[in-house]
Order: sequence, then structure tokens, then C-alpha cells
Amino acid sequence: MRKLACIFLLGAWACTENQTTADYTGVRLNVVSRTPVALGSLEVEAYVGEESAFTTTPRVVPLGEDGAGVTDFERRQLLLVLEARFDQQALALSVSGKDLAGQVVAVGDTEVTLRLGFVPTATVVLGQGTTCGNGLLDTGEACDDHNLNPGDGCNPTCTIEAGFLCGGVPSVCGPEAETALVDAAATCPGNGTRGNPFCAIGRAFEVPWARLVLIGSGNYDEQVSIDGDRRAVAAPGAVLFNLNVPTLEIVGGQVELTGLTVKGGARDIGGGVLVRGAGTQATLRRVDLGPGSGLGLEAEGGAFVELTESRVRRHAGGGLAIREVLGYAVENVFLVENGNEQSEVGGAWLAQNPTNSRFAYVTVVANQARTSSTAGLRCGPGAQVEATISWDNGTLTATAAAACRFRSSDLGPLPANTPLGDGNFSEPPELDADYRLKANSPCIDRADGSRMVPATDYDGEPRPKGPGPDVGADER
Repeated sequence: MRKLACIFLLGAWACTENQTTADYTGVRLNVVSRTPVALGSLEVEAYVGEESAFTTTPRVVPLGEDGAGVTDFERRQLLLVLEARFDQQALALSVSGKDLAGQVVAVGDTEVTLRLGFVPTATVVLGQGTTCGNGLLDTGEACDDHNLNPGDGCNPTCTIEAGFLCGGVPSVCGPEAETALVDAAATCPGNGTRGNPFCAIGRAFEVPWARLVLIGSGNYDEQVSIDGDRRAVAAPGAVLFNLNVPTLEIVGGQVELTGLTVKGGARDIGGGVLVRGAGTQATLRRVDLGPGSGLGLEAEGGAFVELTESRVRRHAGGGLAIREVLGYAVENVFLVENGNEQSEVGGAWLAQNPTNSRFAYVTVVANQARTSSTAGLRCGPGAQVEATISWDNGTLTATAAAACRFRSSDLGPLPANTPLGDGNFSEPPELDADYRLKANSPCIDRADGSRMVPATDYDGEPRPKGPGPDVGADER
């Protein structure tokens, strides 16, 4: 009688042919790169039809000592054993090679027929230069959700899967029955379906079945109000514009909005975006606010607001006004060229500092206000500001510096010998015309890496790139 000998790898049992019972199927997988490539990990997917052959997917194989990665990956053999019920079934295997930043840099796939009690050999050749999985809509791709996972709406060949609708960059996909499409060029009013999209954004938030709203590129001249749990993703070039009222108002529920440009909004009634109401939770990601005649974003009335990887620019009433809120998180944001000589707010007004709030990795430059000392940041008692550039916003007085509890920030210009403390400094930040860091910026590697650091910057690039994270919204 032959004995069963097994090796546990990738969370599955791989066995030799010495066995008492044939109660498994398996594959010996060779992963080969055409040319040596720097990789941090391999991610393996295995599917029989539409069913994953793994209990969890994908399976991750760290490379190098302690997962430090390798600079010259060429070959790795993986042994996998799967359930006996897959006997005589075709197993589709795909492997993604990721760099240390988690970006897919090489992919490959193959197919093998499983046989009860045997471990056939299959080879996947990783090819570099693929665009599917990079999060961008490249030529020939109907979607790209920044991964190569099947079953999530956008398959490993960047094709939209049956029963799903996808939009945005990177693509976000949702079940067709719960996803509304909006197209500025559609025939009005539309019904939000694949063949007959809504022509107006506001209409998509009125129908109860639309849990996900996909907004196509184009100009939308309307005022939009959102009340209820919704997720919205806009394609590049989608612009919401209105002059007479808050252009976008979020007044209830949990709302997540990604990728939209919001312009306009009237002074003194909310500006571009108004978030208000107890229990309202609004997450705004990769939005571009401005120009407008009022505030870029105002939050009040017990709401919680998160603004990340975004820009607020040229709002005459000021950039941000956050007051009487449950909390806020502002991170990886450019607040530039906001306010004027009559405005109460310049870059941002943090009227309070709830314990669950964060204002960090922000670039606050070239803003104005009625009072010069608050043209950049105006803080209520205890408001904390971290890893932020606040420069060329009028005069930052000792009083203003004390009100905002700065840490690891570039402040100024300030008179020589001004006490700063907490890792703060006052040196010209050396920014380009778009307020990103130049190669000679003193803000590079200057933030405190021992504290909470976002994984990416304004552009979605990894932080840190050097010995330490950079100060401001941009990681050089």
C-alpha cells in the first residue's frame, strides 16, 4: 500500500503519487518570466468555470527574504492540490507579478485538465508590458479595475462581464440591476439602463434601486442633491456646474463620490459642495472643486466628511469651511488660490477638532482672506495639522500658528528665529506651476514616518518613495 505524502503551500496540500486514496486533484505550476524582472510577489488565481478552486482568492506568494522582493525573478515552482470533485475538469490558472508598490508589472495564464490522484505540470509565462490591470483605460479595454480578478465585473482581459456595468478610471463595476448609467449626450430623460441612460445626474439619485451611479464624461448644468446611501463614480471629463445654488448638496446617508469635477455654486449658500445633517457621512475622492464664487466645500450640522486625493482651487469664498461636525478627514489635498480680500475663509477654516478628525498631507498655497493671518489655515482650539505645506498665504502670525497645532509642516514665510517646534520648518517649498514638489524641495522625506502615513499621494502614487514621506499632497 502506498502512503500519502503532502506539502502545504499557498494554503493547499500538494502531494506525491505515494498514496492510499485518490482523494485530490492537483497541479505543479511553473511560473517563468521571459526576462528577469523585479517583483515583490506573485498572485495566483485558479478557476474551474466560474468557481474559484481556492477557498480564498487570490493566493499571494511573497518573494525574497521576509517578503523583501527580488530584483531578478526568472522562475518559481508552486505545488497545488485541489478538491477531488474537480476530476476531469479544466482548470484556468492566471498569475500576476506585482512590484513592491503592489502594481501589476507582468501577467500570464494557462489551462490544464485535472486528473484524480495525479499532479500534472503546467507552465505560466509572465509577459511584461501588459496594460490590463494597470487601472487605466488603454486601447482595446472596455474596463480596467486595477486588478486581474475574475468575477468582480471586469475580467482578467479587461472585458466587462455579463450582468455588470462598469465606469470610471480605475473602473468600478456593479450588478446591472443596481447600477444606473448617466450620459450627458443621452436622450432625456432616460431610465438609467445600458440602452437608455439618464441624461441628468440628479435623476439617478432619485430612483431607489440605483446603489451605484456611473457618470459619463460631459457637462451637466444642474443642481444635485443626495439623500441616502449611494456610491457614484464619474468618468474623466464629467463636470457638474451650476451658478445659483450649492452645486452639489449631500444631506443624508453614507455617500461616496469619486472622480467628479464640480464648478460654480453661489456665495453664502454652500458654494460648490455642501455636506450637512446629523448622520450624514460623505467621502469625496479624486474630486476637483472649482472655480466658483462661494466656498469650495462646506460641512456642518453634525456631518462627517472625508476629502482625499482632491483639489480645491479658485473658489472666491474660500477653500474649505468645516464647522459643527462629527468629524473630518482631509488628506492628500491641494488647497490653492482660494479666497479674496473680502472672504472670511482662505485655504481652510477648521472651526473645531473632534477626536476622530485628521488634517494631514495637504498643500495650502497662494490663498487669500479678509484677515491676512488666516489666509492659509484658520483653526479653532486644538485643531491639528500634520505634514502640510502652508506657504505664501498672507502673514502667519504667532497667534495663528498657536491656534493650529502644526507638526512636521512647512510654514511661512516667517521671520527669522520664529519658534516652531514639533518638526516644523520654514523654508521655501520649491513648487512647480501645478504646486507639486520640485526635485530640490526641502519638503522631500521631511514628514514623520513613525506616525500615520497614507499609502498613496494625490496622484495615487505610493508613499513614501524615499527614506521618509514627503510633506504636502504630492510625493516626489
